[in-house]
This record gives sequence, structure tokens and C-alpha cells, in this order.
Amino acid sequence: MQETKSAQQKLTVRLATEQEIPQMIRLIVEANKEYASLMPDGAFEAYKISIEQTIRDEEEVERYVAIDDGQIAGAVILFHPYTLNLGDRIIINPFSEMRLLAVDPERRNSGVGALLIDECERIVQGRGEQAITLHTTDLMKTAKAMYERRGYRRYPDIDFNGLGGVEIVGFIKEFQR
Repeated sequence: MQETKSAQQKLTVRLATEQEIPQMIRLIVEANKEYASLMPDGAFEAYKISIEQTIRDEEEVERYVAIDDGQIAGAVILFHPYTLNLGDRIIINPFSEMRLLAVDPERRNSGVGALLIDECERIVQGRGEQAITLHTTDLMKTAKAMYERRGYRRYPDIDFNGLGGVEIVGFIKEFQR
């Protein structure tokens, strides 16, 4: 993985080091706190635990950070294609998936999120994959609008109900050949 730098900023995207994992978790939790009051009781606490477990424990993932002036400005996890057994149904996602994309709240609207998405798309395309997916919720209106502007469209094949019954909706971006 080569480091990718933004021409407009001195941002660098690279794989996170093991030592950066705790900071990555804090940033992702902090970036998602704004949704806590919109979630059912107890759901945000469960979501925080899920974030930490996903970042620390998932083996088949790549953890990326955007570094600005030596500090983590954003983070994302890139999952490989997967099968998810929900008990009542099985989700098969044949595409890589971006998860937990987050930008330090003080650095929003500075291109950090776009750079992380660009890097994930570049990596997946470089592997010869036909598309990339992600999950979001209706609670995350700004993120959802950003994904749609970038060419992502609904992909209900990977929808599911998350913590507290929050509907988690899938999106996909297919690459031109």
C-alpha cells in the first residue's frame, strides 16, 4: 500500500498501525456521538461496543487513517467480500465494503472524508473488483447525500436491522470498465 496524498492538502492516507487503533476508535465514536440522541435508548452504547469490537477484532479487514500534520483526521475500515448470518437470513456481499468512515468533527468539510473514500475506491478497483459497497442509516443524512453525489445507489440486498432496530441500508458504487 502506497501512501496517497491529497494535492490540495497535506493529507496522507495509509494503513493504521497497531498503536493507532485506540485513537481510531475514539475518533469514530466521537464522530458518531451526534446520532446518539436520535437512536433508541441504549443503542448508542451498544454501537460504541460494536465499533470497538469491529476495529480491534475483525481479522479480514484493512484499517486506514487519514493523517494531517501528524494527527489522525479520519478513519475507515475496508472489509473484504463477506457472508453475514443474521439468524433469520443470510446476507452475501460479493463486494468489498467501506465501514465506519469517520472524520474528526473539527476537520469536517475539509476533504478528509472524500480522500478516504477515494482511496478505498482506488484500492478496490486496483484489485479488479466491479463495485464497492457501504452501509449507512437515514439518521446520517449528510453522509447519505455525499455518497449519492459520488455515484452510490441503494443496494437493498445488504440491508438489515441494526442495534435498537435501526434500519441499516446498503449502497453500491459500480465501476466503469
